[in-house]
Amino acid sequence: MDRELLVKLLRNDLTEEEARLVKEWLDLSEQNRQYYAAFQLMWEKKKKLPVDVERNYTELFHKRKNVKRNIYAWHWRAAVIVLLLGTSLYISKYYINRQAEQERPVAGWETEAVLHTGDKETFVICKKEERQLIRHEGMIIEQRNKTLNYNVLQDILTQKSELHVLEVPHGGEFLVELEDRSKIWVNAESNLEYLVPFAGKERRVKLSGEAYFQVAKADIPFIVEFNAYEIKVLGTEFNVKAYKDNETTVATLVNGQISLIVHGDSCTLYPGEQAQISNEKVTVTTVNTANYIAWREGIVAFEEERLENIMNELRRWYDIDVFYENETLKNIRFTGKIDRYEDVRVLLDKIGRLEVVRFEINGNCVLVKRCK
Repeated sequence: MDRELLVKLLRNDLTEEEARLVKEWLDLSEQNRQYYAAFQLMWEKKKKLPVDVERNYTELFHKRKNVKRNIYAWHWRAAVIVLLLGTSLYISKYYINRQAEQERPVAGWETEAVLHTGDKETFVICKKEERQLIRHEGMIIEQRNKTLNYNVLQDILTQKSELHVLEVPHGGEFLVELEDRSKIWVNAESNLEYLVPFAGKERRVKLSGEAYFQVAKADIPFIVEFNAYEIKVLGTEFNVKAYKDNETTVATLVNGQISLIVHGDSCTLYPGEQAQISNEKVTVTTVNTANYIAWREGIVAFEEERLENIMNELRRWYDIDVFYENETLKNIRFTGKIDRYEDVRVLLDKIGRLEVVRFEINGNCVLVKRCK
């Protein structure tokens, strides 16, 4: 959508044909309406005056009411006015919710994770250096900094297992060391489910989001369930990226060997190989695995990666809302490495130096535009 038309919409200066085009564009998708919301926020900030929607509506109506016009043309304008009112009301609520945040730097959050246990007891896991011991149902869970360490007492190994769920929010990352000494690094905006202790003839966990697995060797298989797929191993290291808002699910093998099971069909991955699952189709390629596990060291690494995927990484870490001036911007590809512990403004400035896209930041709202 031409930005000049959006400016004219905010100024109530659209022609009949322009009003029709804007209405069609707003009707087309939620993304367009969200973009307009972000655009109006930017507009308000530049003017440093709130948009008086009721006054704009009245002026627009009375300005045109004495002009003889085709009834269909009036309907186009009325529809756009209604959309403008609805969107502006949405923006007002959005603006109020964000207003308190706009003065603080947009950076990775000092977050807490939440651990839910089988009896519905909840523990808040803080990112602190102090050692904390959680005694629960015959087990000791040691928490230090960003690590959970399970020590299951021998006398409960024959008892019924209980389900634990670790929720890691925006800007968080936690290491879980299970009772079999397997280690799992859980990335931001991810959930990990697991039984304590493991039950039966398998060690099974369920992942939503991203995690790096360092599986301890044992006689019984370790199974990772994600997005209706499974990975089965005995002892190895690999990364799984299975966010529900990603079109592609990715499994990357670092060491050892894994079996990827997709709807009953199995394929084997070897070190340096990556499986991408999209539309139920599996594609295996050889990759530089360092790029896909760099997040453990606080690095966002990407090679010929779509801008939308890069911004999704930053969104999960910094809790930002990302909007695009044009849908085609999402498909621009970049290669590089950035430190995600830096302020997001610094990171976006580095991408902007390539003079392909530029970013406008308003609080936690980031608008992506093409460089002219």
